[in-house]
Amino acid sequence: MSGLCFDHLSGHEFRVTATFEDLDGRTNVIFHQLFKITEEFEQAKAYCVEGNEQNFDRLGKLLAEMTSS
Repeated sequence: MSGLCFDHLSGHEFRVTATFEDLDGRTNVIFHQLFKITEEFEQAKAYCVEGNEQNFDRLGKLLAEMTSS
């Protein structure tokens, strides 16, 4: 298992932690966001899920392009 962690410091401040686990040639991704201020989380949570889904869709497309080249 491997992972990464980074701090998002512009706008709402939060820490992102992602771990990646190989599952027979596929990858299981566990993704966490920890907001510094609860009220900022409450404001952002309405669009976080959709925004993160869009980010993962873009990542999936990029990875597909990389493996097909």
